[in-house]
Amino acid sequence: MELLNNLINEKSINYKKFIGKFTSIKCDLFNIKIFPLVPLYITSYCYEDCKYCNFRVNNNVLRKRLNDNQLIKETELLIKKGFRVIELVYSSDPEIKITSVCNHIKILKKTAIES
Repeated sequence: MELLNNLINEKSINYKKFIGKFTSIKCDLFNIKIFPLVPLYITSYCYEDCKYCNFRVNNNVLRKRLNDNQLIKETELLIKKGFRVIELVYSSDPEIKITSVCNHIKILKKTAIES
């Protein structure tokens, strides 16, 4: 988490360094293992108009953004169902900043440890 914050908070992000470091971390953690993955939708707000997506800006749907308590409950449910690899899905919500993403990751890790 600290590495992520440091790389993102640099005045000018070196994307090659960023991608290279996280590719290395991913390989160290997962090697060539295969895991079931479940998406956890954090927000349905989006400013994009991708025709294939239900969350596109011009689609008239109820919009929702999970708060921390809802995120904990959803995570507990997924863990109870046996999922251990959770993909956080944000769409292109302009209200979600990198600090929010980092906070969500901390919440998921804490919830997973306590479950």
